[in-house]
Amino acid sequence: MARTRTYSMIVFDLDGTLIDSWPGLWLAIEQDLAVQQGELDLDMLRHGLSMGIASVCQLAVSQAGLTGDAAAQAGARIAQGYARTGWQVAHPYEGAGHMLQVLHEHGFALGLCTNRSRLTTDALLESLGWQGFFSASVCLDEGMAPKPAPAPLLAVIDRLGGAASALFVGDSHIDAACAAAAGVDFAAHLNGYHNHPSELEPQVFGFARHTELAQWLGVRPPVTTETNHG
Repeated sequence: MARTRTYSMIVFDLDGTLIDSWPGLWLAIEQDLAVQQGELDLDMLRHGLSMGIASVCQLAVSQAGLTGDAAAQAGARIAQGYARTGWQVAHPYEGAGHMLQVLHEHGFALGLCTNRSRLTTDALLESLGWQGFFSASVCLDEGMAPKPAPAPLLAVIDRLGGAASALFVGDSHIDAACAAAAGVDFAAHLNGYHNHPSELEPQVFGFARHTELAQWLGVRPPVTTETNHG
């Protein structure tokens, strides 16, 4: 798909767009609730990651039949367990780290807009060696209404300089709706946490591999071997 405009500022969602965090979260759920795959609706839980970790934890305990204080306590335990160690199981999508590197080297201003906590976001970025790629970021626990509200995305764009040539890259209906509400073009990662492609409209570009996004943006990244830093 040909670009109809030029972008200088790219804001990314994190979970489902740059990293797959589901394995670590499922591990925390499985260990706390003593459940196995097949006992809960894993597709619904994985899809719910677009709403944030805490939302998925509460959905999991509800599916497990817990209510009231027991549900609240279990949900908090799972979220805390994931915050301590579960994020370490998350891994970048193939090519994501290299894409960020080449976009950064080619002068794009990069930002991050996520419905994840600041604590686990910073821990993930540090573990992957990605801290230097992002000039601005907004996380869930920073006093703004979460995505799909436009406020966090607009805040990132403002912190990056408020340029009109911004693109938001995400993977879910939450991200698509956020971009639309903010009046920002949206590019969709097609291997993320959505149930159907129609949830990713309107979009200006869809990609399955991160090299495709870099190429669409006019960057031809050199062939490289992926490392464990993504």
